Amino acid sequence: MEPCLSWENLDPSIVRLSLDNGSGNALSRQLVDELEGVLGDLEAAPPRALVLDGGNAKLFSGGFDLTELMTFDARDTRRFFKRFAELLARLTELPCPTVAAIHGTAVAGGFLLAAACDFRVVQDADLKLGLTEADLGVAVPAPGQVLVAARTSPAVALRLSTFGTLLTPEEALSIGYANILHPDAQAEAIVLARYLAEKPGGGVSVSKRLAGAALAQEIRAADARGFEAFYDSWMSPEAQQKLRSLASRLDG
Repeated sequence: MEPCLSWENLDPSIVRLSLDNGSGNALSRQLVDELEGVLGDLEAAPPRALVLDGGNAKLFSGGFDLTELMTFDARDTRRFFKRFAELLARLTELPCPTVAAIHGTAVAGGFLLAAACDFRVVQDADLKLGLTEADLGVAVPAPGQVLVAARTSPAVALRLSTFGTLLTPEEALSIGYANILHPDAQAEAIVLARYLAEKPGGGVSVSKRLAGAALAQEIRAADARGFEAFYDSWMSPEAQQKLRSLASRLDG
């Protein structure tokens, strides 16, 4: 089975992770497996900075792999979403600054994965960003709402979670989700990572660890509190009909 994630040491202090799961970089069980494994390595030996990007795919990530997810039984579905929430928490608390390079559309789970990074460089191009769950009859998971609120504001997180509105890069910048717009997001993310990695001593990493630990705690608490409500929305007849229809179109 081909890997869905690639690792590159840009220099001794900076790691670049690139999603590599087809043109849409769907968040599959294998990709979550690989991200979990890589995070274990990074937690054991943190770099000075990390870049997460969408590699050569058309999208940064179109979200969960529905063609796979809709084949899961209830137990596997619950486990997958629990693992994804924990993945967001672990990425958030990674003890080094993290930069997401969003070169293409990032929606749903892809939007949340980028939000788990400390900073987001977004391509100044024709792409869309946001949470599409509401249009499928599904709630945005509580950990995702916490993350988006931390990167923007509670009011913005509520609007994005309930309206399902997709943002342009300029709109994402105006609400604080995007930190930088650039014609080459991947190159600029490396520039930002190198700037952070070259700061003296451990101030940057300690500041990140303190802030990230608090946010990760909120993410885990939100998941414990809100998982069942999210899962019920996912399993509702209306949502299942829309999800299966979308999965069928994607598979075709």
